[in-house]
This record gives sequence, structure tokens and C-alpha cells, in this order.
Amino acid sequence: MNLPSPPAEYSREDQTNLRAALAQAERSNLKKNIDIEMGKARIFLQSPSGARWILTAADDGTLSLVAA
Repeated sequence: MNLPSPPAEYSREDQTNLRAALAQAERSNLKKNIDIEMGKARIFLQSPSGARWILTAADDGTLSLVAA
């Protein structure tokens, strides 16, 4: 994350913007030791040869890969 340089003097507006940027970045980070629920999001995988695949789950729990 690239944050702008702080102002020479304290600025309430700058602090508000900084805290909002940090909170947004925190929500975007993946955390260790917690469950991850993807919802309708997709997981893309790339093979060593560069082929891209989408991981899908069927209603019975079967996982499969389809070319992206």
C-alpha cells in the first residue's frame, strides 16, 4: 500500500483519510487461521505452463477445474 507523505502539521482531514484508507486495506487482506467464504466469487489457478483454470464446486461437493 502506498500512502501519501504526511502534512507538515497535524490535519484532522488527513487523519480521517488515512484511517479510511487503512480500514479499506484491512478489509481486503486475507487473514491466517480464519474461515474464508467465497460466495459467488471464483478461484483462478495458473499451471506452470501458464494455462489458467477456474475451480468450481458442484452441489454434491465435487470439485473440478475448467479452462478459463
